Amino acid sequence: MDDEIEGAVIAVRADTAAFAREVTAMKAELEGGLGEGAAVAGRRIEGALVSAIRTGRIGFEDLRRTALGVLSDIASAAIHSGLDAIFAGGGKSGGGLAGLAGQLLAGLLGAPGRATGGPVVGGRAYRVGERGPEL
Repeated sequence: MDDEIEGAVIAVRADTAAFAREVTAMKAELEGGLGEGAAVAGRRIEGALVSAIRTGRIGFEDLRRTALGVLSDIASAAIHSGLDAIFAGGGKSGGGLAGLAGQLLAGLLGAPGRATGGPVVGGRAYRVGERGPEL
C-alpha cells in the first residue's frame, strides 16, 4: 500500500513539474508577441500625435484611423505570435475555455467579422476581410 502511495506521489510531482515547464514556455511566448505588439502600437500612436501636432491637423477622423490601424496591428501580432495555436485546445479549433479566451481576445483587439475565426454554418456568407468586406 505504501509503495502505491509513493508511486502516486512521484507521478503527481512529475506531472506538476512538466505542467510548470509548459506554463512557463506559454507565458514567454505570450509576453514576447503581445509585448512587441503593444510597443509597436505605442510608437505608432505617439508618432501620429506628434505629426498631427506639428502639422496643426488633429482631427477626430485622423485619430480614429490611427487607433483602428494600431488595433489591427496588435491583433495581427497576436495572431502571428501563435495565440491561435496556443488557445486551440490541443489542436482542435476553439477548444474549451482556452479557445473561448482566445476568441474573446481576438474580438477585443478589433478584428471584424470572422477574420479571426468563429462559428460558421455551411451555405451562408460571412464577412471575413481584415481590411474590408470579403465573402
